[in-house]
Amino acid sequence: MLTRRIWSHRSEIAFWTLWLSAVASFVALAAWAGHRYTLPLDRRVTFGVQELYRYGWADRLFQTVNDLGSEGTITLVLFAAFAIALLRGLRYEALMIAGTGAIRYVQLGVRATVHRPDEQYNALRASFQGLFPPRMYPDTNGFPSGHVFGATIVYGLIFAYAPRATAFKPLAWLIRAFCVFEITLIGPARMYTGAHWFSDVTGAALLAGIYLALAWKIDGAITHIRTVAAERDLAAAAGLSAQSRGQRRFARTARPASAGVAADRTTREPEPATRS
Repeated sequence: MLTRRIWSHRSEIAFWTLWLSAVASFVALAAWAGHRYTLPLDRRVTFGVQELYRYGWADRLFQTVNDLGSEGTITLVLFAAFAIALLRGLRYEALMIAGTGAIRYVQLGVRATVHRPDEQYNALRASFQGLFPPRMYPDTNGFPSGHVFGATIVYGLIFAYAPRATAFKPLAWLIRAFCVFEITLIGPARMYTGAHWFSDVTGAALLAGIYLALAWKIDGAITHIRTVAAERDLAAAAGLSAQSRGQRRFARTARPASAGVAADRTTREPEPATRS
């Protein structure tokens, strides 16, 4: 018991340390992006992804991924997941899915605050450069990416809750595979179209991860509460069942005994004397 408590305490410390580190990293990245048009690795990674335009499959693949991560699609998926969670009686899960709509305003607030220096960008646009692959330069107001944030947070929650929403395991794993596909490729898809730098994608993934980590932490507490309540209900049902069986057993044993006593009394009671 003591070892379990120590492990639990250390796990709590580790979780909150990592979570706060993620928050600090996001704030630092946002501040850095506000002072530089490109950050280290931005050009290498972004232009490297854009080099894939040489392959015929790249346009179709990344266009599909972008469509699945668009605001309209994410909104429809969000409402559908919320409705399914409510119909399945998953009230906490429905609440966390609905919470993504509120956290979306955090992403929009950061984007409205962070503005990269635009001198280089304006100079490129004035000479019609940076408009075509493989060198498409994103604009200065893309931190953090809304597509990456929305896809990661919504499909991430669906990945976590799919086994609870359906008892058919192949369907649950198919849904999870689709979520992994979209989350993995939405970042490269945004860089491929020239919409965002690598740092925009990284910031969005960090912000989504901060929310998902909190959801995972709260989910663990809710799951524990549900487990304890289920065990309590099961124990109470077992107790009532045992009590009922005991009462039935007592009734079966008491009935013959009372009948035997009555018979014994009948045999022992003297017959009334008859007068001659």
